[in-house]
Amino acid sequence: MSIRTKCALLLIAFEATLAGTILFTLFYTTVYFGEAAQSFSVSRVTVDEIGRLRSAVLNEKARVEAADARPADREDLARSETDISRLVANLGAALDVGDRERLESLNERRRTSVRVAMDRAREVQAADASVAVHHEFDQFLGQLEAKTWESVRLAVEQTTEAQSTTAIVLTTTMTIGALLGVAGIWLVRRWVLVPVQDLKVAADDLGRGHRDNPAKVSSADELGQLAIAFNKMAADLGVMEKRMVQRERLAAMGELVSYITHNIRNPLAGIQSSAEITCQHATPDSPIVEQQRNIIRAIERFLRWLRQIEHACGGPLDIETEPTDIHELIDAVVSVFRPMADQDDVTIVATHNGAPHCVPLDPRQFEQALTAVVGNAIEAVGKRGRVTISVAVADDAEHWELAVTDTGPGVPADVREHVFEPTFSTKRHGHGLGLALARKIAELHGGELECDDNPRGGAVFRFIMPIEPHEDS
Repeated sequence: MSIRTKCALLLIAFEATLAGTILFTLFYTTVYFGEAAQSFSVSRVTVDEIGRLRSAVLNEKARVEAADARPADREDLARSETDISRLVANLGAALDVGDRERLESLNERRRTSVRVAMDRAREVQAADASVAVHHEFDQFLGQLEAKTWESVRLAVEQTTEAQSTTAIVLTTTMTIGALLGVAGIWLVRRWVLVPVQDLKVAADDLGRGHRDNPAKVSSADELGQLAIAFNKMAADLGVMEKRMVQRERLAAMGELVSYITHNIRNPLAGIQSSAEITCQHATPDSPIVEQQRNIIRAIERFLRWLRQIEHACGGPLDIETEPTDIHELIDAVVSVFRPMADQDDVTIVATHNGAPHCVPLDPRQFEQALTAVVGNAIEAVGKRGRVTISVAVADDAEHWELAVTDTGPGVPADVREHVFEPTFSTKRHGHGLGLALARKIAELHGGELECDDNPRGGAVFRFIMPIEPHEDS
């Protein structure tokens, strides 16, 4: 997961918590507190209407009890009737269906009883009936008033509960937000600050020349990829530094070797010329001829050895590639070493695992490189050993590999780092030039020569060469 994705998830979580808090607050403020405010308002109006209606009903009741059919009393009752009807209509709009029907029914009975009482002003029974209806009407209004006050009480309780719920939810969301903030700080420290600090420490160590402390790779995000790239860069710098040191050594040694070989060649050339002149002037059957020829051959071997030293120590080496049958080249090398191998009961096997027959090589130079590697392998395995030369196409399909595997004691890890250095040798009579020259020839072809352990015991020297001709060849 990338840092961008991680930070986006943290931001989404924080914003979701904040948005939930705001929406919840708005919801409770709008719904619960709005309903509570409306309930208070409706209940207050209803209580006021009930109070006015009860007063009007009681006043009308008093007038009915004292009525004697005078015109003034009739006019008061008519006005009272109008007021009560208006109040009943207003109150009925705020009641549910059952209470509204009961209110209208009692009002109709009240109106009828008042009309009868006024028509029979002298009859006590009519007035008593009207008073009874008014009393029932007043009781019903009292029940409505008590019911309304109960609604007010429930509204207050709901408001208090809503306040408590809102406080709990707000506290919870604020706590979650605070925890998310703390978790965000901790995750940012773990995801960003700590890896950056590790990279800084690794960079400081690299700047001081310490390459044994790679950057810690604790994630697969951008910083983890950066740490991997940094470690690879540090490793590459180590390899480059070793190569530069080796090249500097080779350059210094090359200058010294060039100076020495130049001073040696001149007297050798004079000795060789004198030997050749002696052979020309001597009779063919003279023993001096054979002696002089031995001197000439020894000088030629010595001159070839000097050329090998120059090439191994950085001297000029010309590579001229041409299409070469690698299998024929291997067979030629094997045939050269066959007598030497048979003498020590060493088995030499050459296998071809789908490798191209024709590859771009300088056959003379590469044969010399392969000869050096195979010769070392035969010497390493000892009696009744086995040396295998195998050719195959590399995994990337752009290179081919030639591996020389032996069953000898192998190459220790501490020695493996120096086997390709000039003048380094573990043999008693070795001069350390063969493998150095072999690696140089491989590199001039655009390839590599590696040394590794054989899983079945022994060592593996592997040429990794390009299938296409090298540009500098």
